[in-house]
Amino acid sequence: MAQNYNKFTIWLRLLSILLIFFASILWLLFLVQIVRPDINDQIDVDNQQSNEAESNVSGNIPNADDDDDEKPIIVLAFPSNIKQLKRLARILSFYSKNHSNYVFVLFCSAYLFKQTFAIPGSVFLNLLAGAIYNVWIGFPLCCLLTACGSTLCFLLSKYFGHYLLEYYFPEKLDYFQKKFIEKQQQNGNLFWLLISLRLFPITPNWFLNIASPIVNIPLSLFFLSILFGLMPYNFICVQTGSILSEINSMNDIFTIKTFILSLFIAFLVASSTLLKKKMKKTKMMMMMKKEENSITDTSIAKHNDDGGDHHHFGSKLKSN
Repeated sequence: MAQNYNKFTIWLRLLSILLIFFASILWLLFLVQIVRPDINDQIDVDNQQSNEAESNVSGNIPNADDDDDEKPIIVLAFPSNIKQLKRLARILSFYSKNHSNYVFVLFCSAYLFKQTFAIPGSVFLNLLAGAIYNVWIGFPLCCLLTACGSTLCFLLSKYFGHYLLEYYFPEKLDYFQKKFIEKQQQNGNLFWLLISLRLFPITPNWFLNIASPIVNIPLSLFFLSILFGLMPYNFICVQTGSILSEINSMNDIFTIKTFILSLFIAFLVASSTLLKKKMKKTKMMMMMKKEENSITDTSIAKHNDDGGDHHHFGSKLKSN
């Protein structure tokens, strides 16, 4: 896998990634600053009990200054804790009443941005989807956006990032490909391996997204493994987001119960893969045994025919 790339090619590819990254940021800034509907005159800032320091940290609805005539400034930003998430959910829920298309485009753009560049924090967007769209809309939307965003990350790594990875980590990629991917691909279990990796709660999904094109995982299998493999995770987050007002910390989302449940589902998928492999091996052994029996029966029949011909020839000689 390791190839000889000159440093100019590597830096050129890195520059291309940075240009795409900054172009994506400009698109988000365009949505937030240029085309955002003005609702400062309408929105009711209901967090009067929080102090000014908390509102400045949250970055979503800062309180007005001492001047009562000054309008509250609404700042849209990625949340990094539950308090910020709740404030952002209130803002977007208010927006969605009269500007649902804007909220949808903004949410999808932010989600794809996070997934494409493997930026941590997508769990907050899953919770936000549940708070804005409820489970029936938010869950399939998050599953689709996760698969599409990860696919964009896959393509970005395939056409630009693989030069960097192959240059700096050739041995690890070779080991991952030969130890897991090629072996399972030969056995026809690659898809189930990818599903198991996605279901396992400790697996670094960002690494799988970046490394998959380099170890020659087909794009179709990659997309489907993301779509179905992350469904339990997305469902837990979106369902929790639908009752966001009752959530106080991240510990309320990822409990020991949900962790064990994820492990159990991953174990079931892995067990089905092993069972499928064993059944396939048993079927091949039965076919081989059947073929051997067929060859043996053919040899016996041929031997009997030859013996019959000799007996008939001897009887004829004796009669003469």
